[in-house]
Order: sequence, then C-alpha cells, then structure tokens
Amino acid sequence: MAEKIKKNEESPNIDTNNIIGEIVEDNIKKVDNIKVAKQKSNKNEVDELKAENKRLKGELESQSNSFDVQLNAIKAQMDLLMKAQMTNVAVTKEEEPEAKEIIIGCRAFSGAALASNDGTIVYTFNGGEEKGIDSEDLRQVLRENGQRNNKKLFQNGLFYFVDEKYYNIFKIKKNVDLSKEHIAEIVLTKDKDEMIRKVKEMTNDKSDMGVTHTFKFLIAEMLLDEKNPLASWTYDNKKYLETYLGNNFDDLIASSGIFKYLSSLGRRK
Repeated sequence: MAEKIKKNEESPNIDTNNIIGEIVEDNIKKVDNIKVAKQKSNKNEVDELKAENKRLKGELESQSNSFDVQLNAIKAQMDLLMKAQMTNVAVTKEEEPEAKEIIIGCRAFSGAALASNDGTIVYTFNGGEEKGIDSEDLRQVLRENGQRNNKKLFQNGLFYFVDEKYYNIFKIKKNVDLSKEHIAEIVLTKDKDEMIRKVKEMTNDKSDMGVTHTFKFLIAEMLLDEKNPLASWTYDNKKYLETYLGNNFDDLIASSGIFKYLSSLGRRK
C-alpha cells in the first residue's frame, strides 16, 4: 500500500480542463482571424470591383460621347451633301436657257461682233442694236477661250443681255455698265474729283480702249439728244472730264461725222 502511494506522488499533476480550454480559445482566435482576413479580402475585392465598374462606366460614357460626336458629324456631312446636291440641281436647271433665242444688245459705239474661233458662228451688231441669237450658238461662242474673249465683251458692258438673268445662267459678272443712264449718273456727279474716280474705275484709267471709246462717244451722243440728259452738267465739270480724256466733246462730234452716223442708225438706246 505504501508503494502505491509513492508512485502516485511521483506522477505529475495535470489540469486537463485548463489545457482543453486553452486549445478551444486558441482555435476560436484562429477562426476569428480567418473571418477577419476573409472580410478584408472580400472588402478589397469589392473595392476592386467597384473601381473596375467605375472604369468601365467611364470608358462606356467616353465611347458613347465619341459615338455621338461622330454621329453628329456624319449628320452634318449628310446635310451639307444634300444641300450641295439641291444646289447643283438648281444650278443645272438655271443654266439651261429657257428660250431658243436670247436677245443681246450692243453698246460698242462703232458696233461689234460675236464670233466663234473658227468663224462658223458670226453675229454682227451696230452700236445700239439689239437682236436675237440662237441660244446654242451663244453658248458655243461664250464657251470658247481662244483669241476672242467673248465673255469679256459682256463683262465690260460692250454687249449686254436684255434679260439680266442670263448673266447668272452663263456665269458672267457684269463689271461695267455702259448704259446711258449709268454714264449720265457718273458725269453728273457734283464733286469733279469723285467723277474722275468713277470714270477711272469704269475705263480702267483709260487702258480699256473699247470702253473708253464708247464712253466718250455715248456722252457726245447724249449732248446731241434733243432731250439732253446732260443738260444740268456744269461747264467746269465738263472741261475737267475733257482734260482727263484728252478730247473736246465739240471737236469729237465735229470730226467724227456723228450726225450722219446717227441718222443712218435711227434711234439708239
């Protein structure tokens, strides 16, 4: 009996309840750490997903805006194309002469001619005469760009369309108006320096001989008119213009046989 007690004294005193408790507590901590780690991981994943979603949304909006810009640009181009097509149709229609014959007038004082380069088409005019020209002949004459610049005769006012719509149809810019009404308006300008400025502009400072010649003789013709549209022209302004042109109108009339010339033509426009 004594030996048994001695053996018991030699055996260690182990508290199993404490050991089990520590193990359980340690496992609980591990589980909690795992939960926290998972929560952190889940939060990071959520944040990453949110960031990616925001990035994708931004790209989508950018692409949408870019698409809208491109779509608007395409619409604008289509609108311009439609307008251009409508304009071309309008111009094409406008360029076709409505009449078989087009009335042309000549203001070149000594007369002039419209002719093709090869001479197969020729229309001669006396000064102040108006006559009809076949529209196809006129188109051919105005289309050619040879030695005879027929369009320039219309630009400089030596020829004119009675119906002014044909300036647009044949794409001619009327630079000079040699009508008597316009000439009278110029020479009756009260300021003589302004009058000379307008004459220089009309005649290209006398370098356009055809225009200058016609301008001078149409003034002489108006001075001979019974109604005389230049009756209010002052003597000083008349002399001032004569000095610039280098011609005296009375001498011009006397030396040119203008009376006989006018009587042979009848009334001029």
